Amino acid sequence: DILLDLENTYSVSFAYADESVDSIKLQPPPDSLTISEVLDYLRHQTGLSFNQLDQKFIAISIPSAMLIGVCGYLQDESDNAPIVGATIQIADEYAISDEEGYFNILQVPSSSIGLVRMLGFSDHTFKTGVSGGSEPCLTIKLRPDITQLQEVMVRNYIARGISKQLNGTFVMNIQSLGLLPGLTEPDVLQSIQALPGIQSIDETVSDINVRGGTNDQNLVLWDGIKMYQTGHFFGLISAFNPYLSKEVTLIKNGTSALYNDGVSSIIDIRSNDGLNDHFSGGAGLNMINADLFLKIPITKKLSLQLSGRRSITDVLATPVFENYFERTFGDTEVAQSNASSNDTTFNSNESFYFYDVAADLLYDITKKDKLRVHFLTIYNDLEYQENLSSSAGTSSKNSSLTQQSYAGNIIYRRNWNGSLTTNAQIYVSSYDLMAVNFDVRNNQRLIQENEVLDTGLKFDALWRINNNWDLLSGYQFQEIGIGNLEEINNPEFRRYIKQVIRTNVLFSEANFLSDNGKSNLRFGFRLNYHTKFPRFIAEPRISFNQKLSNHWS
Repeated sequence: DILLDLENTYSVSFAYADESVDSIKLQPPPDSLTISEVLDYLRHQTGLSFNQLDQKFIAISIPSAMLIGVCGYLQDESDNAPIVGATIQIADEYAISDEEGYFNILQVPSSSIGLVRMLGFSDHTFKTGVSGGSEPCLTIKLRPDITQLQEVMVRNYIARGISKQLNGTFVMNIQSLGLLPGLTEPDVLQSIQALPGIQSIDETVSDINVRGGTNDQNLVLWDGIKMYQTGHFFGLISAFNPYLSKEVTLIKNGTSALYNDGVSSIIDIRSNDGLNDHFSGGAGLNMINADLFLKIPITKKLSLQLSGRRSITDVLATPVFENYFERTFGDTEVAQSNASSNDTTFNSNESFYFYDVAADLLYDITKKDKLRVHFLTIYNDLEYQENLSSSAGTSSKNSSLTQQSYAGNIIYRRNWNGSLTTNAQIYVSSYDLMAVNFDVRNNQRLIQENEVLDTGLKFDALWRINNNWDLLSGYQFQEIGIGNLEEINNPEFRRYIKQVIRTNVLFSEANFLSDNGKSNLRFGFRLNYHTKFPRFIAEPRISFNQKLSNHWS
């Protein structure tokens, strides 16, 4: 009775043989004693040996001067398999079970209590003495310690907001797409990498590889404008604000004749095209940037959508920014220093920031006529100071790298009737890079400039012949100019290359859809004429999809 009370009071467990204690009676120890004082009291009153194995288990035995050897085999209670690596403790002696579950401990007091511990099994106590001398070894069975984990349900992973069309394209509804694991906010380009066959070899957000293709083999369109810069922080952050993007169409093969370029894939990002009937907006702040978006109804026929993001990294160097900075520039001269026998070069005052601004003007002239104006600018700026420390003193130079993109278009869409729809578009897309790199040790300055200017116009008409056949035809003119500048001051060298190409394109394709909606055939062509060569290049296009069942096509 005393032992039971002590177990409840001090949260301990006594291990003993019944015959060792059943004939002993005494007054309970005072309640004010500690567990060590209680054990001393019991030893003095009973003459028994109290061996505290750990904070919880206490072995009680009859003192004896005789020392015995203890051996045994440990087995799993569920299948009798030997237990390897268990710890066996008797008094102050320890042993570890071998591959057969065997253990052997020499010279321990008789009538001792042993304790067996093994990860994944409940602790087990046993009485010694029966295996001493000529007695056979013990067979000890351990009970598996099973922990019942709470069931985890994963719902709507990847699937919600993503649909595969009959023509083989993937359409992602950004506004209903849930957050991917590891993201704190939706990201257009990061979400695409959740689809099969798409990844980023350098583990960035905007450098996407589709079926082994390179990043520059993807055609990225933002509201019909070809983009030459798709990320901030050199690819670690998507440059497209997710709160104004409505859907993304991904075409991995069977590209429509409507698109040019993109031999690996087409990523077509579209903003919300519907008018806003009420004012709405939102703002956010994370460890990298602050963002804001507004949807403003001006009249019943006119509305404006604005969005912007700006980094806070030039104001506050957060731990996230430092990790991003190390990820981007860790193996470059921006974050490295060099030393020689006479001098040392090191970098300091690193600063990086970015912003992007997007605006959409939506005007429904009539029920049949719609006018859309889109504008986007993306900006990145990196600056750092390169220092040279030598016996003559310290000198410093500022190096910098700036990226900026502008994109805009005007789209006029008319729905003539239920069968004929036309689109006319004028667009411009530019990309500029300006870099100044100083080599302080060699007193050398390198200037690099890259520029791309893409302008053009596009007209297409969609004729719905009947419920099964559609015909799409159109014309596109495109002028792309590039410029590359390299200038070095020591030795003096300057090279500037500028190239311009103009292309006229006629395209047409027919689309067939069966009555049951299970068969889709699309075939057409693009006829390109490059005025600089001059040369005609024909691009045939064909795509066929057949739905076999609800799960196969």
